[in-house]
Amino acid sequence: MASPSLVWFRDDLRLTDHPALRAALDRGEPVIALYVLDEESDGVRPIGGAARWWLHHSLASLAERLAERGSTLVLRRGRAAEIVPAVVEETGAGAVFWNRRYGGPEREIDAGLKEKLRGDDVTVASFAANLLFEPWTVRTGADKPYGVYTPFRRAVEKMPSPRAPLPEARKIPGTSKAPASDDLDTWNLLPTKPDWAGGLRETWEPGEPAALARLREFLDDDLGDYAFSRDA
Repeated sequence: MASPSLVWFRDDLRLTDHPALRAALDRGEPVIALYVLDEESDGVRPIGGAARWWLHHSLASLAERLAERGSTLVLRRGRAAEIVPAVVEETGAGAVFWNRRYGGPEREIDAGLKEKLRGDDVTVASFAANLLFEPWTVRTGADKPYGVYTPFRRAVEKMPSPRAPLPEARKIPGTSKAPASDDLDTWNLLPTKPDWAGGLRETWEPGEPAALARLREFLDDDLGDYAFSRDA
C-alpha cells in the first residue's frame, strides 16, 4: 500500500527550487501538499493585514499550479504541532518534508515535530531552501555570528558556492483521496470593511509566476547597473 509523502509548505509557496518537494517526488509515492495557518502556537506572531492579503492570493496561486500538475493543496488552521501529525495519521503518510525556518519559536516547533514523527516511525527531513547560506554556517574564528558586514562578506566569498537552483516540478502525483481542506475564503484574510487593498491590487501581483517575471525583469534590465543604481 502506498504511503504518501507530506510536503509542509510554509514560507516557500512555490514549485521551483523547492528541496522538500523534490525529496517527496524522489521518494516515488503520491504527494500531499499541506499549508497550516498557525496563529496559535506560543511565540508565533500573527501576520499583519497586508501580509494576509498577500498570503491569500499566494495560496490561491499555489493551489491552482498544484492542480495543474495533478495535486491538491490542503489547508488547515491551528497549531502546527497538532495539525501536521493529525494529517499524517489521516493519510497514512510515511514521510514528511519541509524547508527550514529560522525564527526561534518556529525552530522549536519544527524540532518537536521531528522528534514526535520519528518516534512514530515516520521519515522526516528538512532542507535549506530560502537562504544562500544558513545562519550557523558563517561564523567568526571564535564561532560567533558576524556583527560587521565587511568581514562577513569576506568570509562568505571564501565559502563554496551555494547549490544550483532546482528545476520547477512539472508533475506532482496526488492521492486518490485527498484529506479534507479548509476553504481559503473562510480564513477571511482579505480586508472587506473597509477594503483598503486597492493600492496593493494595482501595484502587486502575488504568486510564483509573477515573482519569476519580476526576477527576469531585474536580471534583464537592472542587474548590470546595480552597483551604481542601488542607492538611487
